[in-house]
Amino acid sequence: MRLPSARWLGLLLALLAAALVLALWPRQESPRQLIERKVLRMARAAQEKDLGYVMEQVSDRFRGPEGASKQELKQLLAGELFRGTWVRVFTTDLDVKLASADAAEVSAKFIFARSEAERLEDLAKESVVSSYEVQTRAEKEADGEWRFVSASYRQADPF
Repeated sequence: MRLPSARWLGLLLALLAAALVLALWPRQESPRQLIERKVLRMARAAQEKDLGYVMEQVSDRFRGPEGASKQELKQLLAGELFRGTWVRVFTTDLDVKLASADAAEVSAKFIFARSEAERLEDLAKESVVSSYEVQTRAEKEADGEWRFVSASYRQADPF
């Protein structure tokens, strides 16, 4: 059996290197994709009771219903996340609409459940559930990060 020549081996290695670069090269996400990913990460962080991460995504300029501050939002979320043992956070109906290059309107439903369910479909009817429809505005701040600057919400039917 004859071994491949150095030229063929070099070509094969170059093709493998090119394939790896293409496969591993970071893809540029659109602002919409970045915001969607951020919302989903925030929900996962809330489920893990990582309130610090959630609040890092909220602007210091944040204003909620009736002028609520970032600190008041933190207190509201702490009440939801830290009372009880199991917390599952499900996100549904996520919609991001870019208003401009540095602003977006975001709406979603967040379902907080005291349950061991891993999927929304598995929530038992007897689970303790709170559900909120949230409308928020995200803006790209001076440091280049998208943060949430305002929000309104209302309680909603979880199912």
